[in-house]
Amino acid sequence: MRGSIMIDTYLPAPGLPIAPAELRVPKASELTQTILSDRLAFVTLVECRREEAPDTTEIIVVDVEVERGQRTVHDIRPIERIAIHFFADDQRLPEVLALRVDFPVVPHLNLRPQELPRSLCLFEETFDEVRLRWTAAWFIERIRTWLALTAKGELHAPDQPLEPLLSWASVHLVLPLELFGAQHAVKPTRLMVYVQTDSGGKTTYIAALQQGQDRDSRPSCVATTVQGSPQPHGIIRRLPRTLKDLHDFLAVAGIDLLETLRQRLKQWLLENSLAHVRDVPLIIIVFLPKTRIDGGAVEANDYYTFMSESSLGMVGEQLDVWQVQGGNIVPVLFPDTTKQGEATLLQPLNPLIAFSRVWAAALSGLPVRAQQAIAAVGVGALDSQVVMNLLRMGFAPWAVIDKDTLLPHNLARHALEGWAVGSAKADALAAVGTAMLNDPQTIAPLVVDVLHPGERKDLLKQVFVDIPTILDMSASVPVARALACDYASSARRISLFLNPSGTDLVLLAEDTDRAIPLDMLEMQYYRLLVQEESLHMHLQVAGQPQRYARSCRDLSATIPQDLMGLHAGIGSRAFRTALAQPAAHISVWQAHPEELTVTRVQGSSSALVVQREGEWTILTDTWLLEQLSHQRQERLPNETGGVLVGAIDLHRRRIYVVLSLPSPPDSIEWPTLYIRGYHGLHQRVKEIGAITAGQIGYIGEWHSHPQGHGCAPSRDDRQVLRWLADERAVDGLPGLMAIAGDNGVVCWYVETLKLG
Repeated sequence: MRGSIMIDTYLPAPGLPIAPAELRVPKASELTQTILSDRLAFVTLVECRREEAPDTTEIIVVDVEVERGQRTVHDIRPIERIAIHFFADDQRLPEVLALRVDFPVVPHLNLRPQELPRSLCLFEETFDEVRLRWTAAWFIERIRTWLALTAKGELHAPDQPLEPLLSWASVHLVLPLELFGAQHAVKPTRLMVYVQTDSGGKTTYIAALQQGQDRDSRPSCVATTVQGSPQPHGIIRRLPRTLKDLHDFLAVAGIDLLETLRQRLKQWLLENSLAHVRDVPLIIIVFLPKTRIDGGAVEANDYYTFMSESSLGMVGEQLDVWQVQGGNIVPVLFPDTTKQGEATLLQPLNPLIAFSRVWAAALSGLPVRAQQAIAAVGVGALDSQVVMNLLRMGFAPWAVIDKDTLLPHNLARHALEGWAVGSAKADALAAVGTAMLNDPQTIAPLVVDVLHPGERKDLLKQVFVDIPTILDMSASVPVARALACDYASSARRISLFLNPSGTDLVLLAEDTDRAIPLDMLEMQYYRLLVQEESLHMHLQVAGQPQRYARSCRDLSATIPQDLMGLHAGIGSRAFRTALAQPAAHISVWQAHPEELTVTRVQGSSSALVVQREGEWTILTDTWLLEQLSHQRQERLPNETGGVLVGAIDLHRRRIYVVLSLPSPPDSIEWPTLYIRGYHGLHQRVKEIGAITAGQIGYIGEWHSHPQGHGCAPSRDDRQVLRWLADERAVDGLPGLMAIAGDNGVVCWYVETLKLG
């Protein structure tokens, strides 16, 4: 009514009145003195009180002025009366209560056994964090800010995730993933609950859909589930203390809890399934889809749980479902429905969902990936840590492929622990990953040698066909070549490995179309080592390897775990970054342990060029062809030439051409003649061999033809090629010649001579 004066009615504050001078709790006294000194605007002291039981608390009652506009979303008044409870032990956050009788139900209220007065939830931080910056003025301003933002409807922002409906219990109950069916649904079922107690006496309950074979035969509790209709946040007014309270609360969500429990208990009795659970408490798991407003779309799901203080057998009696006579359970034919569970006391549990791929991604701030499997070849020290890192970020499922057994010396750097010594690395890592993500499909182990799979060859081939990404962490050139060349599969290959000294991490990633395959990326990586001066010592072995057994091959590199852990972190990040990018690329991360820094050297990838010559396949890239054409163009009208550097895979009859060395200064270059010199050439080839640990070296010759000519070989060229073949035949290698002609065309010629 226009001109009327609204008079607020307040609840009485607890305790008995005392004078400000009688306050003994330091924070209560500080607040009171600050207010009385007139140094705090917008707050007025009403009274001081003390409550002796159950704990000594001192209560400061104040009137707080709220900065709010004329239009409000929630009914927050210009002046709100607030009671602040300070605890004598100073180990808990002061409790802030709104004393107005009709203070509204709003987000961010703490649940209490009584609905009124309502408790304001001011902090996300613990009290240990809050008291580091505590002042009386700061605390009052926090209350005023809470009230002002709530009045405007801005304390809980529109884009803020919905807060949990119940967040007040300290004892946790872990719920299995299998409990949850389709989106916004939970399976109506019975669960066995087992207790875990740590050395500090803290208890956690673990729920399972079936009786645990690896646990005690008798569960600690039995649980059942109920599901309600979608509800907005903020509907809980007080903490249910009895089964009747919970029944009344859940009625809002369309759940008839008492009738549901009566029917479940009768069914369990008919099934004769009470033997192991009659004397243990009952846990009720409530699943409630959440909306932001009434009738809105479901945005999240909430789970909350209550455990009876009495046994299941007694709960059945309290609901008049059965009677226990002489140790036997006898059903009640005509139950007394006036028994509403008032005698069944409940205590809340804090529900947690078992760890999963979804949780892993969310906790890492990553989107949930589609179920795209990854095959990891090699699960050694670096490999196992990379896989575990990626699992903890939601990357699954995996196939892990490794033939090796975990030995004691592996524990210095491996993700596995001592219990796994003597087990196949793949099997043990699969067990760890599966247990962590609570999913039997997390990791499929395959204990097999990629190079010699034997009777498991077809299975291995099928794995590579079915899985879209192969992560090679074997640090083995033969394995990488086999993956690139010998297994027909469209799977993208990505290779991740350490240099021999463990200081540098290397990533070679194919493009998604495999236009630049892994074996060619390997060659381009060698070229990067030659071209980048900072990488010239990259493949040199530093440190003395440690012998772990008596065989001549029983040696292990000397690399500290902190360095291995650093590379594993970079490696897992680099892999998931590469996975999200379709292009091929090469990267080397150089760690500088003394400076505690890492430098990234990025190489360039170039399109593959392939030519077949008889039984041989010549592989090079556009970068090299451009180099040959450029060197030819610079020397025109004279011919020029030089040496080709690369690698020859005799097993697969492949010739990889990586580098061309320019014409030595003592060469003869005429318009129609080229005779290569040798000054400095031997030393340069030797340096390249040292930089690349012998992986690439001299493989043949190249020269150019004059302008107006193509790259068809002359009679002299054929004689030189035959001479090359004859010289190389001693080592069982082919003669290789490249001729650069007009229009950037380069032709390749190979000849092989057999001795005798």
